[in-house]
Amino acid sequence: MGKLGKVEIALIAVIGFGVYKVGNRLFEFWNVVDTKEEKTADKITSKLSTMDFWKPSYQNEAIAEARKKKNKAILVISDNSGRKLAKDIYDAKGYVWDNSSTVVGAIRAMTSRASISKLSYHFYELYREDLYSYLQSGRDNVIFSAFVSDTDWVLINNYIKQLPEYKIDPNS
Repeated sequence: MGKLGKVEIALIAVIGFGVYKVGNRLFEFWNVVDTKEEKTADKITSKLSTMDFWKPSYQNEAIAEARKKKNKAILVISDNSGRKLAKDIYDAKGYVWDNSSTVVGAIRAMTSRASISKLSYHFYELYREDLYSYLQSGRDNVIFSAFVSDTDWVLINNYIKQLPEYKIDPNS
């Protein structure tokens, strides 16, 4: 067997790269490795999980902070709206089909992070379950898909990033 020429080496490299790409796609399809979208969503959900506004008590902290700054009241969603949106989110998760666009719509209805906290409060009040954990359900499941898709987590994150901590009531 003689030396390999440049053409042979290039051909081996191209074939090797092709085998790697096809194999990687198959592993992604079989859920052996994460796709690019899954890796991005994992980073986003990991970051979002540490944010305080998912906690029902965050709205009280925002109110206290606003009062320190001599603001009398902040705007958050009403109790009726909070309960309705919490119910909508809860009902969006089905046994066979999920409607994660309802979740995205509910989050996009929030005008501040304090409103997300109030939504979390009402969700816990109604279902005795943490809203963020509920939204995360199914993400670690290899067989079934997650309740909120990776694409929707990116949309939620992009929206939340631009929300203020709280909004001042102009009438206060």
